[in-house]
Amino acid sequence: MQEGTLAGETALAEITQRKAIIDAVVITGGEPTLHGEDLVSFIFALKKRFPAMLLKLDTNGSDPGFLEKVIGAVDMVAVDLKSLEYKSFSAVELETVLCSIRIAAGFPQHEIRITMFPDYVDASQPDDYCTILNSSSVVAIQQCYLNGKPQCDKQMLEEFCEGLRRCVGEVRLRL
Repeated sequence: MQEGTLAGETALAEITQRKAIIDAVVITGGEPTLHGEDLVSFIFALKKRFPAMLLKLDTNGSDPGFLEKVIGAVDMVAVDLKSLEYKSFSAVELETVLCSIRIAAGFPQHEIRITMFPDYVDASQPDDYCTILNSSSVVAIQQCYLNGKPQCDKQMLEEFCEGLRRCVGEVRLRL
């Protein structure tokens, strides 16, 4: 695994050297879509050079236009839904993230990730999330760890998942 920042051509050269053992690439961050057109170009160059290689993009959903540009090149998109109330911690608006989630549903695979950070997500209110998610959604509920300690008990997470199963296509629990 290579960590850090690589220029696009350098990254393509690294992948080329290891293509016999690499079958997928994940573009993650920080927020990778902040790299804009440079990243769009890289994604299409990667897909052109390695058409069979799977490509996943992790995003916070802050740039739905970016997602529209990479449809057809990215195989899977994971969008983080951090809260139903973004105003208290982010300049990103919930409606922007919801737009990204709608676009993500058009990719071959997609996943909406909800990390159960108690200040942002009320684990006792899965119905509130059902109002914005739909039956085509694949949702991953993730335990939040602060200083190595889980922030929600397992039963609470399982109950939240059960509540979501009434309204979404698939729910995954990640402890």
